[in-house]
Amino acid sequence: MSSVCEGDSIVGRKLQDVECPALTIDLAIVKRNCQEMLDQCHNLSFNFRAHIKTHKTAELTRLQVGDSSDVRLIVSTAAEAEHILPFLQECRAQGKTVDILYGLPPSSSAVTRFSKIAKVAGPGSVALLIDHVLQLPLVNQLKKESGIPPRIMIKIDMGTHRAGVTLESKALRDLALAVVQAQRNGDLKILGLYSHAGHSYNGGRTDEAINVLNDELESLFRAASLFESSTSVLTLSVGASPTAMAIGNFSSTHSDTIEYTGTVEEARAHSQKLITTLSLIRKAGFTIEIHAGVYPVLDLQQLAAHARPRSQISWSSLGMTILSEVVSLYPERGVNGSTEVLIAAGGLALGREPCKAYTGWGILMPWNNSQMSTFSNHVSVEGFNGWQVGRLSQEHGILTWKDEDISAAPQLKMGQKVRIYPNHACIAAAYFHKFLVVDSSIQGMEDTVQEVWTSAQGW
Repeated sequence: MSSVCEGDSIVGRKLQDVECPALTIDLAIVKRNCQEMLDQCHNLSFNFRAHIKTHKTAELTRLQVGDSSDVRLIVSTAAEAEHILPFLQECRAQGKTVDILYGLPPSSSAVTRFSKIAKVAGPGSVALLIDHVLQLPLVNQLKKESGIPPRIMIKIDMGTHRAGVTLESKALRDLALAVVQAQRNGDLKILGLYSHAGHSYNGGRTDEAINVLNDELESLFRAASLFESSTSVLTLSVGASPTAMAIGNFSSTHSDTIEYTGTVEEARAHSQKLITTLSLIRKAGFTIEIHAGVYPVLDLQQLAAHARPRSQISWSSLGMTILSEVVSLYPERGVNGSTEVLIAAGGLALGREPCKAYTGWGILMPWNNSQMSTFSNHVSVEGFNGWQVGRLSQEHGILTWKDEDISAAPQLKMGQKVRIYPNHACIAAAYFHKFLVVDSSIQGMEDTVQEVWTSAQGW
């Protein structure tokens, strides 16, 4: 949790003057990232469903959906949906369609809370994600408690064995039969099929993200054949931030900058394969939906996935930092006699999620130090040299210098404020209840807190 006191008047303060640790959001960057995703989906005639689990705020949810008349969301907890209910009611009052998908197979506890949400948000507002026939009684529970037959999506396992029913399994066939019959009985409405390409985080080139996106679409297209007896127009919902961002390689005028693992000819074949898959899906009459969550703020894991070329997504695309403070210095204790620096932010502020591109737990942003140069977008996370969080404890971290030339290390001072890019924004943000919003587009006030956003807490 942030140490910023509830009663403090934070708006108008400089980041230099707020208590640490704190989480900062750059409004200019997240606005740009959100609009780019909406534009890309629009240009390719995809629907878009915004996951709000990273930030859990109504304010950033509003930016994610833009001015769309269809407000499609995913939440990971009931608390997230409850927190944004006033925004959803506002959308309803404006005549917009509200569609909230609970992103986990349901439990009885969750269903009770989503039943209450459905009553407030209105008919058709709540959808459940299921992957086993024995979850259908919970679907009926939601109908009974809310009086509204819920919509459901079938979660397909993409081979990572996190959640979902296996594509070729008898379990999927049995589930399809049961769900189609339940729809005929008026117990539910089939919305579509859903996959999450979590393994796309392991990629390192843009064409790898394109290939995973194609795998998702092909898998859901094959599964959809089991629901042909349904009268519903099925939605095939695919994504994770790397695969969702990969669609920008097709809507962008810079598609010639795609980074490939093989020859250009092989890469063109991969791209053509995806184009063919999209054509087949559309010809069959299915709706394609992209979903993603961390893309508004991004993080080091996303940069390391290289779903888009560095000329399009790099350091300047990162919209979240953790503000901390230098509390001690250890000259000559580090590698090659370098200085190590203690900061008052550890695993409970940064998370303990690794990034495959380097061995640290966060990278120091070039801020509040005249000796630090701005990162070039041509420099990757893998090629980064500078201050990083080299080690972590619960409440503190150790900054270490990553470069053989220790004389090049910008000096850090006792009490100095620093901002850190986290490896995984979703985990880091979960520890904070208040987000300090700055706006780098306001010249001369880039470090002034413009707003304070409150996030949902708990489950």
